[in-house]
Amino acid sequence: MEAALMDVLEGLVAAQYTKGGARVAALTQANSRLQVVRHLARIAAELGLMTEKEHTYFVSNLIELGQQVGGWRKASDGTANSSSGSVTPAT
Repeated sequence: MEAALMDVLEGLVAAQYTKGGARVAALTQANSRLQVVRHLARIAAELGLMTEKEHTYFVSNLIELGQQVGGWRKASDGTANSSSGSVTPAT
């Protein structure tokens, strides 16, 4: 999870210093890595490596970050569909 979160951070920093298609690509990659982290968190919870409370807190923060990344991506590429890439809650 740490490596995937570092990838997210790198993508967000890269997006901050780029424009146009490169920014959208960096944000899309960061959002994809957020999805990986969400799945890893679910696996960790299922294996008992996280309590339910820890998992809930962690995933709620991932959702918030995913919404922010999705909004930034939408603003950067001008698309009308902001929900297509945001992180959704684990089921």
